[in-house]
Amino acid sequence: MRASTLDVLALMLLAVATAQPAAAAVIYQYTGPPYVAVSLPWGLGMSVNGTITLPAPLAPNLSGQILIADITSGGYSFTDGVNAYNQTNSVIEEGLFSTDASGAISQWYFIARLTSTQVAVETSANPCEGECDGVASGTAYLAFNNVNTGTWSGPMVDTDGDGIPDQSDNCPYTFNPDQKDSGGINTTVPDGIGDACQCGDVNNDGIVNLSDKTILSRSLAGLSPYGSVGAMPGFEKCDVNGDGLCNLADKTVLSRALAALGPGIQQKCTAAVCHSPEVMNGVACPVLP
Repeated sequence: MRASTLDVLALMLLAVATAQPAAAAVIYQYTGPPYVAVSLPWGLGMSVNGTITLPAPLAPNLSGQILIADITSGGYSFTDGVNAYNQTNSVIEEGLFSTDASGAISQWYFIARLTSTQVAVETSANPCEGECDGVASGTAYLAFNNVNTGTWSGPMVDTDGDGIPDQSDNCPYTFNPDQKDSGGINTTVPDGIGDACQCGDVNNDGIVNLSDKTILSRSLAGLSPYGSVGAMPGFEKCDVNGDGLCNLADKTVLSRALAALGPGIQQKCTAAVCHSPEVMNGVACPVLP
């Protein structure tokens, strides 16, 4: 028990010493109109949809601002119904954006080109006058602008910078772009809480079950396979009673929860709450163990 307490205190001091808060990213989401004329493999009803991530909200009254560097750095993800475009498989050739007096995106011109050579079908699959989903030298392009009558929403805060807005992120304070949800307490049925922040999941398999109780018990006693609570792969998910610690009290709550007894697991572990070095709406989160 004494060794476990020292582990927790050491990690708390390390967090205080190394935490470097950074601004929360923001996401703008694009929803394009359904295609009105297509060639295979595109189909009617498909559309261009996706997101861009920026380091901060766009200022009001921008005119033709070039955002290629910011979007490439922050990340983007689009689909035209057939091809997917993001910063890992494509490059942005045009990224011009204008905003109105409220800071909302009012005009835009965006072109992304897949970096891998593909056999693709040239198409005027939407109101881009033949520019959208075009093909040049065997390489697939995505191009769209405000002529499309599509709409942008945002900015939406993305505290953990994983490309998922907080309001739809199943772990808004822990980076998990895959949004994996393997289950919950004694179940493999997804419960809406991502694996990355499932409190009580100390072995990091996304499910809270007897295996987690065993690992926590052995770690509290300084036994293998991890020898301490701080070494558990899911240490940031250990605190199930919301007191900011990982100790015998958490083992008790976890054991009772697995037996369907109260008080139940609280979704207040470090991975599930705002914590440094993350920042929420420009306000530094408290440093937690």
